[in-house]
Amino acid sequence: MNRIILIGNGFDLAQDLKTSYKDFMDDYWDKKSSKLVEMFRQNMILHMGTVPLKNYEDNDIIVELIANSPILQDNNESGITGFSRFHYLISQLRKTQGISNLKFKNDFLSQITHNQQLQNWVDIEEEYYKALKLCFENKKGIEKLNNEFKDIQIILEEYLTNQVNINRKKSEIIYQKIYYPLASDGSWKNDDRYNNLLFLNFNYTNNIKLNYGLHKSSKLIHIHGELNNPKNSMIFGYGDELDEKYNLIEQLNDNEYLRNIKSIKYLQSRNYQELLAFINSDAYQIFIMGHSCGISDRTLLNKLFEHHNCNSIKPFYHVKDDNTDNYTDITINISRNFKDKSLFRERVVNKLDCEPLT
Repeated sequence: MNRIILIGNGFDLAQDLKTSYKDFMDDYWDKKSSKLVEMFRQNMILHMGTVPLKNYEDNDIIVELIANSPILQDNNESGITGFSRFHYLISQLRKTQGISNLKFKNDFLSQITHNQQLQNWVDIEEEYYKALKLCFENKKGIEKLNNEFKDIQIILEEYLTNQVNINRKKSEIIYQKIYYPLASDGSWKNDDRYNNLLFLNFNYTNNIKLNYGLHKSSKLIHIHGELNNPKNSMIFGYGDELDEKYNLIEQLNDNEYLRNIKSIKYLQSRNYQELLAFINSDAYQIFIMGHSCGISDRTLLNKLFEHHNCNSIKPFYHVKDDNTDNYTDITINISRNFKDKSLFRERVVNKLDCEPLT
């Protein structure tokens, strides 16, 4: 029997890498805040505060100003971050100088920023599919959406690259309790029940190989690509062909609507074919480490979960500060990736036989 380890963002988060979409969005708006403050500071130095300040404008937003430059006080030291920090700065301008508007040149950025503020988190890929379906209903805007989505991907890749370079470190909990028993020369070599180990990495980072190495009987597939690797570039988009709207979108016969569908992007490398060869070769067990199993990957996860060679699915859950955990949330998400619910009940390991990732 083989074993597949699904590696999701929670695996990186457990090692203190700030790689969630929320972390990314907070950093994005913190940088915008710093640029806005710096522009005001430079204006005060150059013009002594007497010359009307030009609008703040970059590739994504415009802050329209109609009065002289005030002294803008940054509230970053109080712990306000992300868009809340940027909004605080804008509020100062409204009170003191009559700012007229904050305009988004990137409408998709506006959408994900707004939803993050409402929910304190955001799934950028799910938001993309919502916007895609809206373009389908209105029969317009798809090229603009794809261009804006591409801009976000470029910024995200830069952010994640910096995170890996700055913060990468090994988690002793993961190594001692989870990784070592799976892949070390000790436990793995002497376990006759399993033949081959596949790490199926849904992250863009290479944290598995850099921090822990790979056993000679194991294989690593970056199914969604890698940072800064043109031969295995990032797959950033949506992967739910089971959605009822997908067939209608496909029948529209406009390739722009399918530009960021993951199943199509998988054909840019050998990764998917290598995964198919692995799951077809022998029976396998699935371990889920840090992957939420959300519907943005439903096409691929359905293939893995309902395949005739899949024997069981064991999620490693996250224990929160209040001692609650997300085991139930993970299993609910797993169920959405099954068309056959009886297989879902048969294959998912019960909580008593699971353990936390951290």
